[in-house]
Amino acid sequence: MEVIIVLGILVFTGMLLSAFRKRRTSKQPSASPHTPPKASYDTKQHRRTGSHPHNRDVRGPSHFDDDDGLATFTISIGQPEEKSRNKNPGRWVAPGESIKIDDYSINGGNFYFGGRLSSTNQFGSEASLIDETLKVENVSYRELDSSLGYWPKYSVLSPKCRGAYLHWLSSQRADPDTPVGYVFLYFYGLERRITVDSVECGEVSDEVFTNIATEIRRLLTVYGKNPAFNSYAFRLLEWMQLLRPKLISISNDEIAQHNLRVLFSINAGKLVETGQPIPAEMAYVWLKFTDFVPRTPARRCPEEFKNLFCKLYTTQHANGLKIKPNKTFVKPAYHPASGSLSPVTIDGGGVPDPTVLKSVANKIIELADQASEMLNSYSRYLGKEGNSRDDIEAVLLLPEEIADSSGSPLMSTFSDWAEKIIEDTKGLVSFQDFWSQLSDTQVEKVNKKEVEVLQGILDRTGFGMAPDPRFHHAKPSPTGNVVLFPGGHKDLNEPSHTFNEVGMALRLGAMVAKIDDHVHEAEVNVLENLINDNQDLTEPAKASLRAYLTWRLNSPQNSASLKKQIENLSADGKHGISKILVSVALADGKISPDEIKQMEKLYTNLGLDKSLVSSDIHGLTTSKASENPQDAGSSKSVGTAGFQLDESVLALHESETKHVQTILSSIFAESDEEESLIDESMPNDEGLLDEEEDDGLDPEHRKLLERLITREKWSRTDVESMCNGLGLMVDGAVETINNWSFELLDEAVLEDDGDIYVMLDVAENIAQTAKE
Repeated sequence: MEVIIVLGILVFTGMLLSAFRKRRTSKQPSASPHTPPKASYDTKQHRRTGSHPHNRDVRGPSHFDDDDGLATFTISIGQPEEKSRNKNPGRWVAPGESIKIDDYSINGGNFYFGGRLSSTNQFGSEASLIDETLKVENVSYRELDSSLGYWPKYSVLSPKCRGAYLHWLSSQRADPDTPVGYVFLYFYGLERRITVDSVECGEVSDEVFTNIATEIRRLLTVYGKNPAFNSYAFRLLEWMQLLRPKLISISNDEIAQHNLRVLFSINAGKLVETGQPIPAEMAYVWLKFTDFVPRTPARRCPEEFKNLFCKLYTTQHANGLKIKPNKTFVKPAYHPASGSLSPVTIDGGGVPDPTVLKSVANKIIELADQASEMLNSYSRYLGKEGNSRDDIEAVLLLPEEIADSSGSPLMSTFSDWAEKIIEDTKGLVSFQDFWSQLSDTQVEKVNKKEVEVLQGILDRTGFGMAPDPRFHHAKPSPTGNVVLFPGGHKDLNEPSHTFNEVGMALRLGAMVAKIDDHVHEAEVNVLENLINDNQDLTEPAKASLRAYLTWRLNSPQNSASLKKQIENLSADGKHGISKILVSVALADGKISPDEIKQMEKLYTNLGLDKSLVSSDIHGLTTSKASENPQDAGSSKSVGTAGFQLDESVLALHESETKHVQTILSSIFAESDEEESLIDESMPNDEGLLDEEEDDGLDPEHRKLLERLITREKWSRTDVESMCNGLGLMVDGAVETINNWSFELLDEAVLEDDGDIYVMLDVAENIAQTAKE
């Protein structure tokens, strides 16, 4: 008998379990574009345990001060549901309808109101249903107690918590310190309206549907810092987008950030199904649904990582990856936050789910790893305390692939400034003004690091600079000028033979043009035509050389680095150099005795025989006259204003100039001007004079001479300024230094002709004598 009773109990228990697990299912046709998909519900109630996918502390505030992304939770089980005699069917209260419950007037709507509204999982009533017959207390919405459990339910709340919830509903619903349980209770009503009423009852118009989405997004702006609420809210928005895709928009960034896999799978699956490629931004989102583990660069520099990944993807896959449709289909399912709602599914419409394809995932992960590696240096720089994305160093560490899209304020500001300088002054600007656009710290010496910074910024912004050591074999001086020009050197791999040849001619020509302290337009025209008429130069090369010429004409001339190279030339080579010098000197149509005197000094400084100046001038004028006999009668002797010289005089005959052109190119390429690095107001660190040598020159005059020998001409004002700092008088200082020079070499090193001229060849001989 006992056995029969036990068996009976077991059979009865099995029947109860079977009934408990029974689901209501219905077969619905695939949704057409005009018919919302039908939902099916799982009547099995959520298990109220800590294993719920989004644990939450519904009794705490809706925002978190910590940033670990983890939510603590409190579970309250078995709270009794207060009995109600309210027989009124539950109904939806729309925004704008006024409801008064005790002392609370609620006008915001968006909740269920009444006494009877069943859950969809066959267990009790709707959690969010507000029964006006239940007791409430008049308290602040920040009040709570243990009745605000894991799944809040209005009928289970204590009178105090009901009063707090009603107080919150009657407010603006916008206080982030509100216990999040009240926010969830309100959210349950929105959730039911979407997952049940909009699908089964047809009660929700497109306008109401959209308004609910707007309300959810508003709640996210206030309570979105709560991880659980943030996740559930975006899951509901995802479901709304699946139900009515034309009404709800969710960006790719939101899909990635909130792990909305179902929506992504459908979006990607539709492209695959129709044979369309996967665009770069969608491939980036795909990473979120692979086994990719972001390394430090991807976490520290998310925007840069995304941009670089998309750039690499586009480079490698052009219009995007095309994927063959697979046979695994998307099965959309929604798991509600509310404890009174069942999970719901809709027909996926047979859309393939490409996110399960390992081959595609591996290709995407490979590109992500490549992007991480390329960002390593940039990421390490940003990881150091005090460093910023706006630092010059950071900008230059960005991979070139994304440099233009970085949106750096520094780059943008610099570009605007450079364009204005080019427009206003044809690019001519002091080095310090140039540097101040990039750094608040003045630079006292231009070293390799500073040059590389300048080159990097210019290349990134599409501008060029003269001098640029890569092309002009000279570096900027911290006290000098530079010339900016559009386009820059990005399209020039390296200076060509012709580039170097013309560059050397421009350097020599600029020396002559400045010899009388006045650059004549005719001289500039001659030099510009050397650039413009050369068919072997590309347009970027011509732009660079024009800027170089402008820089030369607006900078102190220093011939010291050329002297040894020119001294080693053959007679033909020296003749070619002298011909260029004389041609430019005669370009303005005259040459005065003073200019001849200065030409002799220039010849000497370049290692040429100064006694040949007159014969070179005569030879060139005679040659020109013989080429134009009709003008011979009108030509005047050297030194008169009537002599006319066409720019074509620089177009040397091919038969006599190939060797000279080669020489010019080689000299220019090898004449890196270390003297251009010298701060013209400071002594040369590697001066010609040995400061420890006791050779009869006192320290003050030695310091003055060290400064003077950094270039060959100084204004008297500049020399007076130097002398004042050393406690010297100009005339006395020049006399003292020349007396000392005469004792050593029987030759003056300085010449006072209003301005102060430095005989650089004499200074070098002094240095050589000191070494010996």
